[in-house]
Amino acid sequence: MKKAGIRIGRKTLAALLSCAMVFATVPLTAVSVMADDSTVTIYHTNDIHGKLNSTYAKDGTLSQIGMDVLATAKKNTPNSLLVDSGDVSQGQLITAQSKGSFAFTLMNAAGYDLMCLGNHEFDYGLDTLLSNVKSAKFPMLAANADRNGSPLLKNVQSGIGSYDNNGASIIKTVAGKRIGFFGITTAETAFKTNPNNLGGVTFENEVKASQKQADALKASGADLVVGIMHVGIDASSNPTSTQIAKDTTGIDIILDGHSHSVDNEQVKNKDGSKTVYIDQTGTAAAKVGVLKVSFSSGVPAITSENVAPADFGKQFPADTSVTAVYDAQDQTLDTLRKTVVGKSENALYGGTYEGKSVCRADKTNLGSLIADAMVEKSASLVKGRSEYASLPIVSLENGGGVRTTLPAGNITVADVNTVLPFGNTLSVKEVTPAVLYKALEVGVSGVYKDGQLSAVGGFPQVGGMRFEFDVFKPAFDAKAKTEGSRVTKIVLLNKDGTDDKVLNRTDNTTKLLFASNDYLIAGGDNFTMLSGLKAVAESDGLDTIVQNYITEQTANGKGSFRYDSKDRCQILYSGMPASAYTGSFTVKQNDKAKASAKVLVSVDGGKKTMLKTTADGVLTIEKLKAGGHAVEVFDEKGTKIMDEFTNNLLGLNAAANDKPFVCDTTSGVSTKVGKTYFALVTIQKGAKVSYTSGSGSVLATLAKAPQTNSNGTVSYLFGYKALKKGEAGLYVTVNGTAYKMYRSVAA
Repeated sequence: MKKAGIRIGRKTLAALLSCAMVFATVPLTAVSVMADDSTVTIYHTNDIHGKLNSTYAKDGTLSQIGMDVLATAKKNTPNSLLVDSGDVSQGQLITAQSKGSFAFTLMNAAGYDLMCLGNHEFDYGLDTLLSNVKSAKFPMLAANADRNGSPLLKNVQSGIGSYDNNGASIIKTVAGKRIGFFGITTAETAFKTNPNNLGGVTFENEVKASQKQADALKASGADLVVGIMHVGIDASSNPTSTQIAKDTTGIDIILDGHSHSVDNEQVKNKDGSKTVYIDQTGTAAAKVGVLKVSFSSGVPAITSENVAPADFGKQFPADTSVTAVYDAQDQTLDTLRKTVVGKSENALYGGTYEGKSVCRADKTNLGSLIADAMVEKSASLVKGRSEYASLPIVSLENGGGVRTTLPAGNITVADVNTVLPFGNTLSVKEVTPAVLYKALEVGVSGVYKDGQLSAVGGFPQVGGMRFEFDVFKPAFDAKAKTEGSRVTKIVLLNKDGTDDKVLNRTDNTTKLLFASNDYLIAGGDNFTMLSGLKAVAESDGLDTIVQNYITEQTANGKGSFRYDSKDRCQILYSGMPASAYTGSFTVKQNDKAKASAKVLVSVDGGKKTMLKTTADGVLTIEKLKAGGHAVEVFDEKGTKIMDEFTNNLLGLNAAANDKPFVCDTTSGVSTKVGKTYFALVTIQKGAKVSYTSGSGSVLATLAKAPQTNSNGTVSYLFGYKALKKGEAGLYVTVNGTAYKMYRSVAA
């Protein structure tokens, strides 16, 4: 979308904000903004989603704009207003546990002047919403929300303020000018919160309602008309705030929300008589909108910018009285954070484990758990909606969003919040197989580079499906605008995890339900194909959903549960599966290596096998399928000693290699006569390389064209075809020296 709005540059804004210095009523010195008597400043926020506190980088720079900083800005700016465009009361533990009410407590302390309802204000049910509205010491607006033929919020705040409490609009006199405000809540609320939360509330078309309110405010003598809207500019929304501006007259400014967009744009209104300014600040207190209206020339002159925390924090320190309100509430959650929500019998792997980003290059059991929780919650959201009753549900959580590993044992609220710290919410959209293939292409695009696997934040942890991808095929490239063709197969899964059916990558008609977090749904991590899709449902914070799922799994397991790795993605090399490998790590008990000890070993929850450690306590496990595995080690009596994780693709607890090449096959291979097998071998560029079989009559060698990598290596696919029963070694010669790679048995 073309951004044609007038913007104030950072230097210019800093100069305006620095015109005069005064001592604020906070311990640190705040800058008082000098403005002429005809200028009105509107600070605006949207989609805060519970991010109410200020946070700071290591160097002390403001990184999240909290209510305490906004309070200072409001107090030190003459003729200023502080406005929010919805979705403030949901998304974090501190708001969830108070059912949103604490958000309004802190907004009162910060000095907010106005707010419109967002769809997530309904997440706690209608009674709670109305209670929260009553607690706000500023007008709450939702002109298009009706109940029983009357505006939803009419007279809800009676007795709180001297304003006309019609629940739809208000005129505020600032700098001697009458500024009219009205609120619009997206009609998508009907399906972007649990329908049971609505209590019979309906939503009038946003365009029609906006025109009615603009006309009424102009008729009441408003000098300026501002729509506070939770509508957004997502292509899947109809209408968008842009469409509202284009299809109405009389509106001067739209302070927008809902799509989590950073937006400053200007569009002509319906009759071309007015330019409408549309502003939105993104989400999670990452920016604040600063909009100035000067009436010095008689005609409103508008400038606007979204200001980053670092710049805003230089002008306005935190109001410590507001900080104290937040801190006091936060401390009450300490006990809750320690509350146990479940118990796992095995470790759940995510985040950075022993220096490797395990969820960013392969599936893990924790990634699968989160994805499965999404599928289950989505099913409950569409239950009873006939148009979706028979549609398969798939899910995707980006590996970069899974932030840590959970050891076996009790799992607390704080543990889940550490795994999922971003306050993301669940969104469900309607997709086709063609779109799903495109999404997975983005997810695997950065996985394999320069002859080795690499970690990428968008790697798909999936539910309801499995997929295969070939790292030797072209990858999605955002800059080159190529879609990629690495994903060779997507298979829908039955509830028991067995295969259902293979999806066709060219199928643009079959409907599926796709569940993910709001970050990806909005196009994050280059998943832009998701942003314009038909929305089906929205729900709680993802951490809450996962907490509930863990509690359910624990109950089903009668006090504990285990979650084993689901085989939902397979890496291919030119059509061949990545080969088996030998896992290797030191077994320790009480921080001491268990030397020459017999131990029982279970891989991914499988049958326990007796193995023996070396004199140094090293355990080797042969013939592990390529990729990640959760390994549990027990003593001979069956008492668990430790959990460990291996992944040869990441070089994590796989057998060491001191040869002048890297081969992805480190264990013996068994192949049926007539079948082929390939190993991936990476060697420094310029080396003289040859490849042989120890018995050409048993194993006939095969080779594919090498691939030169940008890091100075060359990748070879060396393979064989099993001609008859027998066994032989496979050898690579590098610069005249022969090395055995592995041994194969033809059966």
